[in-house]
Amino acid sequence: MLFTAHSYYSLRYGSMPVDQVVTEAKAKGLREMVLADINNTSAITDFIRECKEHNIRPIAGVSCHKEGKLKYTLIARNNQGFREINDFLSELNIKGLELPERAPELGQVYTVYPFDAFLLQDPNPKTQIPSPKFQISSSREDQSSKEIGVEQPGLRSHHASGLASLPIENRQSEIGNPLSSSPRLFVSLPPNHPLLPMEFIGIRHHELNKFITSPLRHYPGKLLAWHNATFADAKGFELHRHLRAIDNNCLLSKLPPSQLANPNEVFIAEAEAQRRFSQYPQLLENSRKLLEQCELSFDFKNVKNKKTFTGSRYDDRILLEKLAMDGLAYRYGCLLYTSPSP
Repeated sequence: MLFTAHSYYSLRYGSMPVDQVVTEAKAKGLREMVLADINNTSAITDFIRECKEHNIRPIAGVSCHKEGKLKYTLIARNNQGFREINDFLSELNIKGLELPERAPELGQVYTVYPFDAFLLQDPNPKTQIPSPKFQISSSREDQSSKEIGVEQPGLRSHHASGLASLPIENRQSEIGNPLSSSPRLFVSLPPNHPLLPMEFIGIRHHELNKFITSPLRHYPGKLLAWHNATFADAKGFELHRHLRAIDNNCLLSKLPPSQLANPNEVFIAEAEAQRRFSQYPQLLENSRKLLEQCELSFDFKNVKNKKTFTGSRYDDRILLEKLAMDGLAYRYGCLLYTSPSP
């Protein structure tokens, strides 16, 4: 089961401090968890420390939101993936760019799209869509899918299939018609090509009723059983509502439901999660295999800061004094400055 959580580092959204996130997870018997705060990774180091104390395997991630709506969740496969996530967020913040609708291709990062990000049409819902066979490319981008043992019927990488060079109409036909006799399925995410090997779709428990009749049910290899926790109890949900009203600058009575997390986003036991998805064991297995590929390790014992900047403590003191006096002269005008004798 893919368990993710928000802390209060998800500004004006999450209600739990990092230590409470971990203790709530421990109380429910969780053995691994992804901390995926909204548009930042500021809490990851504290999260890792807390998880080590409670014998929980920490995994780093980030929930990418735009205008209060979840677009996708990025999950670091390792330390390099965590760096790629931070580089991506830094570029957006430094250059003032908007979050892209489609997640970037990052080498060591898994992308999980929410179920409602896909607008699919099945012209004939009664038609059974067979599971098409295909050859997985030997490219590096497909290696991760081999490792987690996930099949990808009808959702091949556009690099492997060459769909990126096709017109949109042809791409849609390839997506929706892996076999000539199958109904056509249209994926709304730009640029309308199949999911990449590192991209998946998360299905939450309250979405299972919609999932039963969704054409996505015919592509179980790209689906994950997913549960997210944003608050600990009803009081935390009420705090969440107030935070969302502040963020939207509106009264609680005027707050649109689309700006709120689902009231069921509390921690649940792993056994309860297994029970809820008992009719979809492959989704649970896909989540387990994906999380097995994620490993994050930080060294908190050794000091990595430089002991000196110039090579010696004395030269550091001289440099600091010079910079201080230069700043004093810049701010208050020319001053007589005498360099200290060695």
